[in-house]
Amino acid sequence: MIGQKKTTGTIAPQGSDVLYKKATEQNIWKSKLSWKITLSVFLTMIVIQASVMSFTVTKYEDEKLYELRQNGLSAIGSLMAQRPANARALNPVSKERAERLFQTSSVKGIGVYGLDVSLLGTHGIPSAIYLDKNTNLQRTYRSADKSYYEVIYSPAEVGNPYFIVAKLDSSNVPDMVASYVQENLLILFLLAAFVTSVLMIALSQWLLEPIMLLRKNLLSAVKNPQAPEILELKNKDNDEITLTLNIANDLIRQNADNLAKLREQAEDQIHQLAYYDSLTNLPNRTLFAESLDKAINHHVVKKEKSLVVMSLDLDHFKDINDSMGHEMGDMMLEAVAERLVNATPTDAIVSRASADEFSIMVLLDEDVSESTEIVDSIYAALSEPMVILQEKLDKKIHYFLQ
Repeated sequence: MIGQKKTTGTIAPQGSDVLYKKATEQNIWKSKLSWKITLSVFLTMIVIQASVMSFTVTKYEDEKLYELRQNGLSAIGSLMAQRPANARALNPVSKERAERLFQTSSVKGIGVYGLDVSLLGTHGIPSAIYLDKNTNLQRTYRSADKSYYEVIYSPAEVGNPYFIVAKLDSSNVPDMVASYVQENLLILFLLAAFVTSVLMIALSQWLLEPIMLLRKNLLSAVKNPQAPEILELKNKDNDEITLTLNIANDLIRQNADNLAKLREQAEDQIHQLAYYDSLTNLPNRTLFAESLDKAINHHVVKKEKSLVVMSLDLDHFKDINDSMGHEMGDMMLEAVAERLVNATPTDAIVSRASADEFSIMVLLDEDVSESTEIVDSIYAALSEPMVILQEKLDKKIHYFLQ
């Protein structure tokens, strides 16, 4: 750049320093994504555990019915009277014993059969099962209202040579099953809630918190792209989510830096266009006037220094443009501007005031005490011949200076 001994100032970059600080705990329960994951996990666990429990309920009911059968067998076995071999065709259970059995146990009716499956007698509520030679001894019967449960005891189980069909009171089994279901549902719910909470805490640290943090950083970048407030994770891991967040943060920072540089370049360009001549890069009339005003206020008025202001005009410059072309004229102006800068003190301000007019401002000090010294230096510099486009300009320069 020709003639710029001293710059008047630079524009500080905006938003080049990004604010970093540790992230605070994120309230994951306010996140829609958190609720979606929570409900999905919770409902999935409920469905899975409910499916598993449907099998355990059936097993639990079978166990209670088996206990009922064994209790009935125990009660019947203790009341069976031993009969001699020649009396085995008779009913071994008397009416009195049967009534006592019904009152003290869950047995509410019995049918006694001999080894030839002939019916020897019945007591209590009649049974739906009727024993014959084709009857499966493992057969059971459950009433429609589930109040009664009928089973067959073999002679080996009874300990006597008789088959017994027992009608057992199973009315309390549905209540026991219902209680079992309620207890398991409560445990299932608590377990699902606990597992879901633990999973959510883990997800909040590994997935949700980074996502919410990334969302905050992106919103900050949208609101203030040149100086976004970038938050960082409190706990950093080398996993995919953390690496992704770091990449996104780096992109936000790069975007902020690029915007700051673009703005700085634009402001510099605007400043250059507004205060400097595009041909010679010298300060223009506006910047010269502002600099003159500052020099008067700060140096002349306050420090009582002397200030020299000169105006230099190139006469007959239009003749050069007309006879030798505008390109030659522009190059001559650049050469004149360079000589003026070199001929004046380092703190002087040389300005192109108009097409062929230059203004010069110099503060006098110990090194430069007289304005005539500056004038002589300028005249000597401009008196030297100029070589432009391989053409030596000598007489024309003197012609301009006269």
